[in-house]
Amino acid sequence: MKKEKVVLSFLSCLVAVSLFVGCAKNDVAPVATVNNVPISGSDYEKNITRILDTLKIQNPQVLQEKNAEDIIGKRLLEDMIVREVSIQEAQKANITVTDEEVKELVNQAKAQFKKDENGNELTERQQEDAFYKALKEQGLTEKEYLDNVKKDVLINKYRRDLVSKNMKPATEEETKAFFNNISAIYNNDTKKIAELKKTPGLFEEADVVAQQLKVTLAPKAQIDTILVFVDGNISAQDKAARKELATKIRKEITNAAAFEDVAKKYTADPNDKIFASTIDVYKGMQPEEVSSKAISLNIDQVSDPIEVLRANAAPNLAQGYFIIKVRGKVAEQKFVYDTFKNDLTNYINNKRAEFVIAQSIANSVKSSDIKILKTYEMDKSTETVAASSVSASTESAAAAK
Repeated sequence: MKKEKVVLSFLSCLVAVSLFVGCAKNDVAPVATVNNVPISGSDYEKNITRILDTLKIQNPQVLQEKNAEDIIGKRLLEDMIVREVSIQEAQKANITVTDEEVKELVNQAKAQFKKDENGNELTERQQEDAFYKALKEQGLTEKEYLDNVKKDVLINKYRRDLVSKNMKPATEEETKAFFNNISAIYNNDTKKIAELKKTPGLFEEADVVAQQLKVTLAPKAQIDTILVFVDGNISAQDKAARKELATKIRKEITNAAAFEDVAKKYTADPNDKIFASTIDVYKGMQPEEVSSKAISLNIDQVSDPIEVLRANAAPNLAQGYFIIKVRGKVAEQKFVYDTFKNDLTNYINNKRAEFVIAQSIANSVKSSDIKILKTYEMDKSTETVAASSVSASTESAAAAK
């Protein structure tokens, strides 16, 4: 069960952006039916292939988990069923989609092709060509794509309609109370925190936002870095040599302008395992030795080598001796009600909207006639185990008699 949750947690965002690339021809048996409307087997195969291909590139270790592909497939099928249920509910509610609404969404998609991969501006003709090339690469005709966009608009309008009819917007008093709960956690008010924990969910709800704010409002810095990498299994002698090299590099950096030249010089040979990058850090970010130093330095100031070494570290962990130069800084921000009132109100309303939509869809799914026609290997294994257990129990009972 734990492994299944790991796979699903990664998929929660991936599936949302990867689903429903088209309405392919039904040349494959349906994988399910919703109120006698088939869920296309061709669409399912096309989508599962895209998801698995993406995972192989972005997060291949997920696919090593037990029953990973079945878990992913089941999640995909569930989302396709929910999509079909939502479409049917929207049609029952007499929600319609205009050509202008579809065109607006298509134009937003085409706007993503204003520049080529090198950042060069494209002409309108080139944008059109790039857009249709992308459709072709996904195996879509323009008609299939437009049909899919129309369904997306229909579902979004249906969900907005659900929210407008069933959600109570946050009041000023509710927003203020939420702010006070977050403030207690943000400022570590132990007495108030203890009170919050007495009411189920109250602390957890505020804690999510408080932890995000600790990053958002923390002092920040943008830094250039040179890392003299040190492997976790390096000998004491080699470690000392790497430290000496880092000290040598720092001495060559006579001012802020020289930092980039020195970085280029020492990162030219990848075998030297010296790396340069520009990163944004905030107070408390790991490795804390680097982020704390960055916050304390002035703009254009260059640090001495900062040692970051971890026992039993993974081979690819960024550790060793960091030399940093501060490019820019952002001071710590204050968490005050007037500044964040609108954001907190929107946060509460968005959460309530999500609940209304989820609850309504769950009820619609429950009342729908849904038949799953797709079988998975993990289900067969479960059935085998269950059958074996029943058989063993029957034999034990017979023996007892």
